[in-house]
Amino acid sequence: MLDLFIILSYLAVTLILSVRAGKETVTMTGFSVANRNYSTLMMVAAVCTTLVASENVMYISQKIFEMGLLYIAVVVALPLNCLLVSYAVIPRFSHVAYKKYISAGSLIGDFYDQRARVITGLAATLYCMGSVGAQACAISYFCDYFLGLPHFTGIALGAGMITLYSVFGGIRSVAFTDLVQFAMLIAIIPVTASIGAKVLGWKSLLASLPEGHLRFHLPEGETTLQYISLFFIFLIPALDPALIQRFLMSKDTKQMGHFMKITSLLLAIFLAFISMIGLTVLAMAPETAPANVFLYFINQLLPTGLRGFALAGTLAVIISAGDSFLKTGSIALVHDVLQPLLRNRLGDGTQLKVIRYVTVGIGIGSIFAALTSSGIMEIILIFCNFWMPVVTIPLYLTLWGFRGTPQGFIAASLSGLATAVGWMISESRFGFEGLIPAMAVNLAIFVIVSKLTRSKEAPPFSFNLDTQTNDHHTVTP
Repeated sequence: MLDLFIILSYLAVTLILSVRAGKETVTMTGFSVANRNYSTLMMVAAVCTTLVASENVMYISQKIFEMGLLYIAVVVALPLNCLLVSYAVIPRFSHVAYKKYISAGSLIGDFYDQRARVITGLAATLYCMGSVGAQACAISYFCDYFLGLPHFTGIALGAGMITLYSVFGGIRSVAFTDLVQFAMLIAIIPVTASIGAKVLGWKSLLASLPEGHLRFHLPEGETTLQYISLFFIFLIPALDPALIQRFLMSKDTKQMGHFMKITSLLLAIFLAFISMIGLTVLAMAPETAPANVFLYFINQLLPTGLRGFALAGTLAVIISAGDSFLKTGSIALVHDVLQPLLRNRLGDGTQLKVIRYVTVGIGIGSIFAALTSSGIMEIILIFCNFWMPVVTIPLYLTLWGFRGTPQGFIAASLSGLATAVGWMISESRFGFEGLIPAMAVNLAIFVIVSKLTRSKEAPPFSFNLDTQTNDHHTVTP
């Protein structure tokens, strides 16, 4: 009873804080990027709670329970991904007047045309819908384990909770509540994992693990190539819409670099604790259903009171991540799809009204997204196909100064998407995910078609390496 009281109280308080923080939002810019005066700590909290979502709490503990060292080697790519972003991608933002944009679609549209903006907006909406669906799927695991609710009911309840949090405030409310969730996260997860290690002791823990979990042992029917491809999918920065939104909220690129490096370190530490949880449950209760590993650990090993805070904190972080993606998807659909299609006739007030209805619509859509698979990571990988093979490569090349053409962007987006979808529905699938091959197709088509459709006077790169200006999208390094 005490645990339930803690969970409900915590969720109610964070909802109230979210509503209060979002009351000052009166413009589309305020809703999307607020006033760009957030501290580095708040930006670290915002990025961490978005990255440390259900896939990095429940799913990774599940896979390490099932595979041990093999999956630990795969997820090492996640903190490396953050380092790649900080050292290879963020410096390029200093050559783009990014503060005039409020979404990935508005950035792409400024470099290409309104068609590219609409495509990017649609891709962002679908990607975010899938990400919200994954968080709703995770909440359904809570509902099943503790309440015995059916999977669909749990998903609908999860999507409803995330939508309720999201519909009342803008990015300001996300950033504020992210700070609260971040404080809970860094307090609860290490304490929780440490209790588990203390119960068994390190020597007993290692001695209890199956031999296959202490070496690179492939599960039956799976291939090395499958896990190599997954490692690179985790390693390659997707520059997803929610992360781009965080960059557009930043004071400057120096702050971006700082919060991504700090996030990389915190993520590595966090994954170490999550690995401990997965291995501890394997040693104590190997018969546990893999999907319930994290929940079993909290329910069986933590005392009353602390259990309530652990469940509340985990649930709140999942809702917060879903909230971030839901708001980002709503911004993309209204600002980057509806606004250009309606020839920019929507004023700020109208956009803010529409965005709340769109938020509910995407929340409903996330229920169907969650039903595409019973696994959290599987849902995310499915919907990555609507972003990475469509937008990621052109966005990279744009930041590096490659002057593509609208025709090149459109052809590359459609080709990448067609390859990804074709790979998904193919029965063979060659034993590994099709994201990387689809991105390779996108790259080839983008470069070739841009070269064929570029005017003869236009240079292939828009950045002059010797000078720097602040003009439009020909800003130079």
